[in-house]
Amino acid sequence: MSELTIDVLKKIIEHIPSSYTVEFNNGNDTAKISDKVEIDVGSEKLILKKY
Repeated sequence: MSELTIDVLKKIIEHIPSSYTVEFNNGNDTAKISDKVEIDVGSEKLILKKY
C-alpha cells in the first residue's frame, strides 16, 4: 500500500472546485469524508474521518 503525501494531497486539493465533496472508496463501499480530522503529531499522521 502506498501513502498519500501531504504535498500530493495539496496539489490535488488545489484543483478541486469548492462545490465538490470528498469521498473515499475502500473497494467495498464509498464514504464521504467529514469535516472532522485528527492530527497525530507523534505518528506524523493526518486522519480523515467518515461521515
